[in-house]
Amino acid sequence: LLRGMHYPVYITRNALGSFSEYKVVFTAMAFLNIGLDFILVKPLGIIGIYMATIICRSVTYVIDIYVVYKEQLGKSILNHFSMLLKWGFFLIANYFVSGYAITLIHASSIFAFVLQIIIITGIYFISFVMVFFRSEEFMYFYALVNRIVRKRK
Repeated sequence: LLRGMHYPVYITRNALGSFSEYKVVFTAMAFLNIGLDFILVKPLGIIGIYMATIICRSVTYVIDIYVVYKEQLGKSILNHFSMLLKWGFFLIANYFVSGYAITLIHASSIFAFVLQIIIITGIYFISFVMVFFRSEEFMYFYALVNRIVRKRK
């Protein structure tokens, strides 16, 4: 989830060509990851190795967001974190609503599976439109789809 949400920042960083800001960070995080692996593997086992990687990746993500938003674009990083929170709550709410909706289907056949897919997709689509229909991004994609549909007619 976080990797997918971080990808636009990564693409923007690459498009801006800001690589020199990261050589020290990536090297430090590699050494920190190895160090945390050795420290956490004894008490936690394989979970400690995963935790070390998550910690180092999180630090790298935050620094990446800071450099792109603050240094390159001149914007507050709070914009990005508020968007992450909004999407996180949106996805969690959809997870619970969809999970409850598909428990109402008690059959175990291909038809039931297809019905579950349709219900989950419908719930996600309806909630997406309800939450984001006034956003700038939604309006952009709505206009884009309208142009494509009009060209086909």
